[in-house]
Amino acid sequence: MTLRGICNALFLLAVAAFLPLAGFAADSADSGEFAYFPIRGAAQGFKWHKKLTDEPGLIEQARQMLDIGCDAFKTMVGPDVGGKGYRDVYPDMPELPREKKNSMVRLVQNTPTYQEFFDLPFKFFVIWAWPTNDITFSWDWEQATFDEEYQQLYDFTRYLMETYQGTGKVFLLGNWETDHVLMSGLDQVADPKVQPSQERLEYLRRWLNNRQKAVEDGRNSLPEIEGVEVYHYVEVITIQPVIEDPTLMRVVNGVLPYIRMDLVSNSAYNSTNHTSDLPQRVYDHMDCILKNAEKSLTGAWPYGPPVFISEFGIPGGYTPQKGARNREALKACAGWGSVINLFWEVYSQTPDNTDSALFQSDGTPNGNYEMLRDFNFRMHTLKNARRVWCRRNPTEQEANNQARLYDTLTNADILRDSINLSSEIMSDEEFLKTLFTDLRLGDQIGQSWYQELLAKLARADLQYGYNTRYATLGAILDSDLFAAAVPQEEFAAYLTRRVINQPVELPDLGRRDLYEWALNHPGFDRGNLEYRLANNVPDSLRDKYSLKLQQFQEGSEHENH
Repeated sequence: MTLRGICNALFLLAVAAFLPLAGFAADSADSGEFAYFPIRGAAQGFKWHKKLTDEPGLIEQARQMLDIGCDAFKTMVGPDVGGKGYRDVYPDMPELPREKKNSMVRLVQNTPTYQEFFDLPFKFFVIWAWPTNDITFSWDWEQATFDEEYQQLYDFTRYLMETYQGTGKVFLLGNWETDHVLMSGLDQVADPKVQPSQERLEYLRRWLNNRQKAVEDGRNSLPEIEGVEVYHYVEVITIQPVIEDPTLMRVVNGVLPYIRMDLVSNSAYNSTNHTSDLPQRVYDHMDCILKNAEKSLTGAWPYGPPVFISEFGIPGGYTPQKGARNREALKACAGWGSVINLFWEVYSQTPDNTDSALFQSDGTPNGNYEMLRDFNFRMHTLKNARRVWCRRNPTEQEANNQARLYDTLTNADILRDSINLSSEIMSDEEFLKTLFTDLRLGDQIGQSWYQELLAKLARADLQYGYNTRYATLGAILDSDLFAAAVPQEEFAAYLTRRVINQPVELPDLGRRDLYEWALNHPGFDRGNLEYRLANNVPDSLRDKYSLKLQQFQEGSEHENH
């Protein structure tokens, strides 16, 4: 075990031991099913400079994110506050007939691209949700316009619940950067201290309360429907000026405490782009939002803190230096506990790569893409390893800590910690007996070598990594007894077929090192995606994480006959 591995193990184990299990993530699976575990790394797809396939741009970008393990994606339905409609963002979508009365429901019902998108295997669908039929936000709405927006959001909520019931999908309906709405037309650039009028604050409260009521009434009108969720969120952007001067009125302190909402999103450039102040600046901003919103939240959101990151990403095009800064931003946002963190955006919109994107203008992925991919792959491994070895989801603290350390951890590191933590659910004797049985060493149970290993486990020294459960596994893999019980050809077949999930030429390494090599192979990560939305541990997943060579042999013999 390397010094880095020992230090990482100590950090994660220490936090897990001394912090309480918290929130959704601590749910165990005594019933065989687990609560959903959010992966935390995601993106949004809007306009593009270049597509790579004949699929609609929204679908193509969404599939790119599914390929790297994202469980959330952001899109837009309807026009935004600037009046730009969905076809400005997705020009390959058809335009609805203007002579007919349109609505959000009618837009989705008559646009196959939206229907195909909502059928994709994401858990969270974040949507800029705006009414159609030429309704755009202004400061002089009559009551009839408020009523029309209410009705469209109400109907859209019901449509989503009725259409996607039983799928487990979660829809978040919200708006774009509300502080820009609040301050529109005011000279906030020349004078960032300018105060909005009380009338503006009250009007915005009315508008947002109306939107929340529409979504809440819509979902409450269908109490019999299960397996789908719809929530309303409000997006904020201006936090640091309010922290520095609490008398300055912005949405976070002038609106959130006076309205009702399910959750809040943070378009987080003003925190994430200040790399030298990370992670504390992100923590301060998210804490400030939560503190101001806590009395106004409905409490309906069940997936962790009710504040998430709706946008982050250093502007101006990708460079390795900017990529490193984006990595620190993601670690800070997810490390705070935000369960959805949306990078802006999937495809570049410009021919000269002057925006923040995961792909270059020519369609090739860049370092931002690799960052998000690697982050998600480690989170999927954490989820599956804890479920297999500890029969529970990762705790919220474990997920936060991995987010902060993800770029220093390998799959082998994560599995090591999970195997060591299996002491939560089984004794040393149960662990060792199971291990011997799985590795086809059952005839050694109770013999001198077995007793020696059991005695060493009783003296396990986590400080230096000696005699831990994972170290015991490694010692068994490198032993002559295991080599005699399992031929090298069969061990290699198990690694390629069960762990890596694809044919591959294995390097010439000892068995313990070869096992870790397989765990860290890209095929292992790709295989994890098969279980992206699973709420249980099927045998194939347990096999992938547990070296069940006895079952592998029995299955092979059955196949041969």
